[in-house]
Amino acid sequence: MATLLPPEVCEENPSRAEKKIFETFQQLEHDCLVFHSLGLAEHTGKVFGEIDFVVVTYRGILCLEVKGGRVERKDGLWHYIDGSDSRHTDPEGPFKQIIGAMHSLRDYVGEQVNRSHSLYTCQYACGVMFPDIVFDQQGPEIISEVIFDSRDMYSPERLKEYVGGCLDYWRQRIKDKHNIETGYLNDYDLRAARRLLRGNFGFVPSLQAEIENVDRELITLTEEQYRNLSMLSSNDRMIIKGGAGTGKTLLGIEQAKRFFVQKKRVLFLFFNKLITRNVSRKFDEEEREYIDVYNFHRLIYQIVDDCVGVEHELNHEFFNEILPEKFLDCIPFTEMQNHYDAVIIDEGQDLIKPNFLLCVDEFLQGGLSEGNWVVFYDPAQNIYNKQFDEGLEFLEENNPTFFELEINCRNTEEIGNYNTSLTEFSRGEDYRVSGG
Repeated sequence: MATLLPPEVCEENPSRAEKKIFETFQQLEHDCLVFHSLGLAEHTGKVFGEIDFVVVTYRGILCLEVKGGRVERKDGLWHYIDGSDSRHTDPEGPFKQIIGAMHSLRDYVGEQVNRSHSLYTCQYACGVMFPDIVFDQQGPEIISEVIFDSRDMYSPERLKEYVGGCLDYWRQRIKDKHNIETGYLNDYDLRAARRLLRGNFGFVPSLQAEIENVDRELITLTEEQYRNLSMLSSNDRMIIKGGAGTGKTLLGIEQAKRFFVQKKRVLFLFFNKLITRNVSRKFDEEEREYIDVYNFHRLIYQIVDDCVGVEHELNHEFFNEILPEKFLDCIPFTEMQNHYDAVIIDEGQDLIKPNFLLCVDEFLQGGLSEGNWVVFYDPAQNIYNKQFDEGLEFLEENNPTFFELEINCRNTEEIGNYNTSLTEFSRGEDYRVSGG
């Protein structure tokens, strides 16, 4: 059966024509994803665009424009009149409109994944649906082969044939005009498409049940934090500063998932063992094939122990001085050298030390100077790391981009004020939610 995202038509959607098409897709016995009303924030020709339906199948990606009610073209202008006699006029017509949206979607996918990725190189296609009328008009602006009209309605089998026919039409057209053989998709690609087109939402730590109203507002603010992911997508090396509750770990998790979609091997490092275990549970089995979540000292200890064995008292000096030195001696003889395409460091206030960073440098393709890495840190939680400033200068030599998270999406303003009075640390962050 087709998987529809969302599974129901939003009640606020005024289009009866789209609801008809949606209901027919619900009956479709076909392995595919159907995205209804997919927004395009980066449309090539508009401030914001929208595709009525995007169908992702093993044969490719199909974009569909739905035009309900009466359809007319007068003096070069297209007119759409709904049941209440409301009229909408458009100069470009539905075929040109959906072709532009299709190219915008492909451009977006290409920016998010490697351009050799099958989600980018597969067949893209488009079609126009007129569920309320018989549309048999001919003309240079009209592509008859990709039209679905009222004669096809209420037949899931006909809809299945139409989806495949549109993809076949555009595949043959690309081959005839450009001699290009477009690719196909598999189960992994469909899961990646679902994450890419309707994903990118993380998990918010729940608050106490008695403050459920505040909890809902905090969830909204956490989604607001995810807008900062655009910064991560456009910079290979970043240092991100943020206080407790500003969403650093959640952003790190989501960035790791984005690297996974691009099939990049990711090393996600922490200082605290408990946080390491909790974050590791946020990734499914398939994601963990590409994403390794480790406590920093446990990882380098494991490599040293496998290489030469460890015979030393496990004290502060060992973990902070001796172990990193032994690791640097061992790493050239292991498969872990330059093993990862990207490194994400959380709790950077504890890990930003020159000798620790030299260890991280060995794991990363291109090293810290040319590789892809993100470091999150909270200066207010730096209690024991006396080498932090020296380590930060070491990172700065690699020309990273700096960013600061300022919205606290975990605590209310009252809790923040109480913490400030108790600890005498500056609040720092912007609290958007009130409530004790």
